[in-house]
Amino acid sequence: MEAKKNSKFSNCCNYFKELPRYMKTEIIIASVLTLIIIAALPVYAWFTDRRQLKDMKEVNAPTGLFISAAQKEDIKYLSLSGIDLKQNDENDERITSSYYVFCVYGASARAYNLQLAYTTNNPFEYKIYPAISCGDNDPDKKVDYRAHDSGGNLTDTVYHYKIDGNQINSGNSITRRVKTSMDSDATTVLYQNISTAFLNKTSASDRIANSTEHELTYGSYSGSNVQQYAEPVYWQAYGIRSSLPETAGSEDEFVDYYILEVNWDAAYQTAVANNTDLTNDRETDIIYIIAESTSWSGTGS
Repeated sequence: MEAKKNSKFSNCCNYFKELPRYMKTEIIIASVLTLIIIAALPVYAWFTDRRQLKDMKEVNAPTGLFISAAQKEDIKYLSLSGIDLKQNDENDERITSSYYVFCVYGASARAYNLQLAYTTNNPFEYKIYPAISCGDNDPDKKVDYRAHDSGGNLTDTVYHYKIDGNQINSGNSITRRVKTSMDSDATTVLYQNISTAFLNKTSASDRIANSTEHELTYGSYSGSNVQQYAEPVYWQAYGIRSSLPETAGSEDEFVDYYILEVNWDAAYQTAVANNTDLTNDRETDIIYIIAESTSWSGTGS
């Protein structure tokens, strides 16, 4: 048996020696890459597992809050990739904003902070509003959302949403629709004075972030090596009341809808004043929306 193994090995060696140089090189490279992949897979799996655990502890605990597209669909369907800066409306007026619907949902949280983080490669302003479903013919409709099936394919079911009151911004009273009970879809309309803040802008009107939260993003990596538009802006709204009623239990769930407005009107007006136009040849930005449970102070009317 051992003699047969040695014979097979000898035949393989002879075969390899007779191959052209380029084929030998290809085989060696392929073998090395295979070993690297085999070694990397368990490391990547461990890292991914640890990252998922970290994310779960930071975002989901203790009440399990989630950010999703409309109808609690996967967040990947909240796509901002189709923004067209040169599109006109039916009256041949330039469109300078685009709207997207998302939801915060979970169990037991009476209040939460809503957080937004974004890079500033593009001259966009971001605004968040409470939202409510509406009819297709509602004149205030802002978003049509086409649902997906379990395989991720678009269906014929379309949901419609409109802005429900004021922008979430300091000094504004925002609309909160709180369920009267978990056994009913009826709601009581309340108005909550909200507090918001940019955590790293010298002025709210500034486009780019300052360096006060640099270590939060890049750790000890020098700020002088980071392009100014890659320094993300951090914004937070504090203590938004969820739609859970006072009688809700620890496992009762809620869904709160919001509309994200992406606005570039200021950039367009500047372009017009300079006799130029905006372009769709632009850089990519990264946007994060985060919900964090917090205690409910009981304010609102």
